[in-house]
Amino acid sequence: MAAMEANYRAGLLAAVKANPDEWEYRLHQCGRHILAAVTFRETSRSTCEKTESTLLPVIGYYYSIFHISVAALYFEHKTATDELKRLKHGPLRKLVQERLVNPHLLPKGLLKLHSVLLNLREDANYEFGGKTRVDRNDYWDRVPKLYDETASAFEECLKLIQEFSVIVDEGLERERALGSWIDDGIGNDTSSNYLSKADAELVSKYMLDRHFCA
Repeated sequence: MAAMEANYRAGLLAAVKANPDEWEYRLHQCGRHILAAVTFRETSRSTCEKTESTLLPVIGYYYSIFHISVAALYFEHKTATDELKRLKHGPLRKLVQERLVNPHLLPKGLLKLHSVLLNLREDANYEFGGKTRVDRNDYWDRVPKLYDETASAFEECLKLIQEFSVIVDEGLERERALGSWIDDGIGNDTSSNYLSKADAELVSKYMLDRHFCA
């Protein structure tokens, strides 16, 4: 396993050095999706706690896992950037399985979480109202628990991205390139365009606590 890991790291480093312009683009996209993922997850909990509503938070939790998975794939060097454009739910799950789970970069539980959250989100989106199967989902019980239920897979994705980012930094001959871009490129704009001051502080604290800002 250690030799395989070394080979994988060598392949990633070679890919970055061979095409630094592409990896600048990948870095930007990774940063955007990380911030989207953290924002969806933090505001889903905040909204549920403040409003005691579950409809929008259950949608946000799904997209938090969607975006953090895409972020990891942007740093997975065997995945072409064209594969990640206008990505739909099914193709994303396939890429996660083939590029991240099967090579043992991320645990299989991530795929199960994708499925659970997608089903909850689709019930909320498409079967809202009436005596349908959505009514048999106890959203009042389920949704407040989703922050904790998504924590392990979310943190595993972030840990992998951080491991990748060290190699990307080496290939680009820079330090903390991802954190710098999140700070300078999108952090302030995202906060001012979409978030209340309180929610922006939640997102910033999460990013800082996990060293995702320069």
